[in-house]
Amino acid sequence: MVEPKTKASVREIALTSIAADSLRRHRARESAQAIALGAAWQNKLNLVFTNTVGSPLDRHNILKRALRPMLRTVGLDESLRFQDLSHIAARLALSS
Repeated sequence: MVEPKTKASVREIALTSIAADSLRRHRARESAQAIALGAAWQNKLNLVFTNTVGSPLDRHNILKRALRPMLRTVGLDESLRFQDLSHIAARLALSS
């Protein structure tokens, strides 16, 4: 984890109420997990998305277990990357 290269790289984004509610529910589940694990909880970086013990997610696991199966299910090219999806979402948001 590194700081952004420039101040212009730091941005605030507007979330829909659905996204904000989803993140609040996720945080509540994660807090319960942290309490249950006690000292074994590892989220010292205060990350939003972690593995089951609070450590950073492994990029390769996410690709293999989550992203590619999801892309396959919805009929999209499995070679799409997270940043590709981010660009697609931004273009769709700007076009609406």
